[in-house]
Formats: sequence, C-alpha cells, structure tokens
Amino acid sequence: MDDIERAARVAEALSGFTSCAFCGAEFSRDNDAERIRAHIETCPKHPMGELKDKIVTLQRLVDSYDREMTGIRNALRGIIPEHDPTMLRVYSPSERVAILVHQLRNAKMPWG
Repeated sequence: MDDIERAARVAEALSGFTSCAFCGAEFSRDNDAERIRAHIETCPKHPMGELKDKIVTLQRLVDSYDREMTGIRNALRGIIPEHDPTMLRVYSPSERVAILVHQLRNAKMPWG
C-alpha cells in the first residue's frame, strides 16, 4: 500500500463515510447499514451479484434434474417389480439408475 492509498484510507476513516470497493458508491457508516446491505445485493460490480446469479442457475438445474428423475421414476414404475418397494426409497438416485439399468438388461420387454 503506497502513501496515497494509505492517506485515502485515513481520510475515509475520519470522514464517517465508507464506499463500495467495487463501484465507489458512498455511505454513512453510522446510519446506512440497511442501505449498504441493499447496495451489496444490487451493485452490478459486486461479486455477490454474480454469485446470486450462479445460485439461481444451479437451482434451475437442480429443479430440472428433479423433474427428469420424477419422469424417469414414473415411467419405470411398471417395470420395477411390485414386490420391491424399497427400490424407490432406500437407494440414492445414481444407485437406482444402476440397478434399473441392470434390471432392464435382464427384463423381458413386451415389445421384444
């Protein structure tokens, strides 16, 4: 940190104001806690906005995966033997897929 930067930080500390390190918006340290929080959530240059966008994207992917798994589960309900109800409750999704692939390879399908 050079002398100019150090002087700027001292001046900021004495002024009672703080600024956004990403866009330079200024806020009173005493009265603007809510405004600072709101600014962090909406500042286009703050990395928190990018993280929120990534979280939304990941949530959409999870929701899409859940819909696909529900569709696959519903389609396979007729193939899974009725005497094996634990198949849909005990195993993780990846384990269920592996077991179902094995069952499908050995199953007699009505079309062939």
